[in-house]
Amino acid sequence: APASLPLYFTATALAKLAHKDGEVGIVKAAAKAGVTYMLPTLSSYTLDEMLEARSPGQLMFAQKTMEELAEIIRNPTTKLQEWDQCISHNQMCRRLHGQKLTQGILQVLIAGSPCTDYSKWGKVLQSAGPTTAFFLILMKSVLQSLPDVFVHENVTTFPMDHIVSFLGELYDITFSQIDPADDCGFPIHRKRVYLVAHRRAVVMRRYKDIGFPEYVRQVQIKSTHKLQVFLSAMTAGITTVTGSKMKRLLRYRELFSNHNVFDLNQSPDARPRKNAADGSLQTLTTNVTSLWSEDAERYFFGLELLLAHGVPITEWAASALGTEMVVTTGVSNTAHCRMAGNSMHAAAVGRAIAYLLFFLTFR
Repeated sequence: APASLPLYFTATALAKLAHKDGEVGIVKAAAKAGVTYMLPTLSSYTLDEMLEARSPGQLMFAQKTMEELAEIIRNPTTKLQEWDQCISHNQMCRRLHGQKLTQGILQVLIAGSPCTDYSKWGKVLQSAGPTTAFFLILMKSVLQSLPDVFVHENVTTFPMDHIVSFLGELYDITFSQIDPADDCGFPIHRKRVYLVAHRRAVVMRRYKDIGFPEYVRQVQIKSTHKLQVFLSAMTAGITTVTGSKMKRLLRYRELFSNHNVFDLNQSPDARPRKNAADGSLQTLTTNVTSLWSEDAERYFFGLELLLAHGVPITEWAASALGTEMVVTTGVSNTAHCRMAGNSMHAAAVGRAIAYLLFFLTFR
């Protein structure tokens, strides 16, 4: 819709098209669907050429600099719609955090913006610009919906001061850099920075006398919500592997016989990304039942997944979650634990991280 911020197509997506004319085709498709379009930095066509392809009155933005896009985002007359037509999925997709259900529910927005421009791998690829638009639209979503708590996760080289520049006047902001190995004794090196921004006046007024266990009981979570699935897996190990995951497990054993942890949500034939420290594969979990331990012959417990993601499980936090503080036996707690797989960030684990970090902040 003309009033909404633009959809954004990465250079990678455009590269999948057979020829450059496909870029003009996307502009025309966006115009037909009634949505705006943001021109990628690495587009093969110039801005003038793309403007010639648009329909009369079609809104377009050229992605140039953080400052130019930030000016668009900060403009109060530019509004995000909660739902908008998405060319990528050919359907209406939600891109604005929903409204509060009642005044008795704390509104928490958890997000991790793309890290390509700021990661070590991004520097190798000399990536510049393709993730800036996603980040700025996320900032617009926060500014427009003003959640009580905003939690953001990204690589350590991500310029968190960008978030402070957008939200610093409205939110109290704290940072926490966590490494699973250094901080938790868990054999995965994956440093990440977590940012917790909260509207202190609102949060403290509403929840000043409520502790973590009481809040968990009050939270209204749909039975199908991934967080509910995650919490229910805190103390229950799953040992059955069927279907495609069994095929992947057998393939992992064939390709990585010297590894003992496999991400069964990721195909072992996918191109791996090597860990520079010891040559083992960097593993990021995607859901609660995909990380398989060969030693224990079962999937990781929920608590183990938290540790794998670098969440410092204190005795108090473990008690609040109704689980043990120690890592269960059967999972290696030494530097010799080697993992295979390379999937991406987890919605389920990410939400559990957010709740833990938030309440550890207020403890």
